[in-house]
Amino acid sequence: MLYELCGMSFREYLEFRLGISLKTYSFDTILENPEVIIQDIVGIDRLKGHFRDFLNSGYYPFLFEDEKNYHRKIMNIINKTIYEDISNYYKLKTENLIKFKKILSFLATIPPGELNRNTISKHIGLDNKTVENYLNILNETGLVCLIKEKSAGE
Repeated sequence: MLYELCGMSFREYLEFRLGISLKTYSFDTILENPEVIIQDIVGIDRLKGHFRDFLNSGYYPFLFEDEKNYHRKIMNIINKTIYEDISNYYKLKTENLIKFKKILSFLATIPPGELNRNTISKHIGLDNKTVENYLNILNETGLVCLIKEKSAGE
């Protein structure tokens, strides 16, 4: 059985980090009336610093349990997802699982927008069909989020 642990929003991060309560706003309100939101957050010290911290390590709530080992926990989750969850759920052999880590490592090193299946295939040494299958598995498990181009007529 697969479970999904959703990450925190920046608002939730601030609430946990600072022990405060912040209002939620609809997307339309944010676009149409940003000054209302500014009034609510203007008093938060180091807001940009908190945002930088959130981007670096504030996505998962277990950050607050043990900040020093946060990145190690992330690596443990990735390893468990690949070597236990993907292995068992998708019935893949152990020797194929290292390719998932290679794909993730490669994805982490390239700039956004420069990704395609052919580039991954050449870099990892897998055929396009296998790369597509592995990317779909990584997407289904939540280790990556695929954003596909719209086809004509969509």
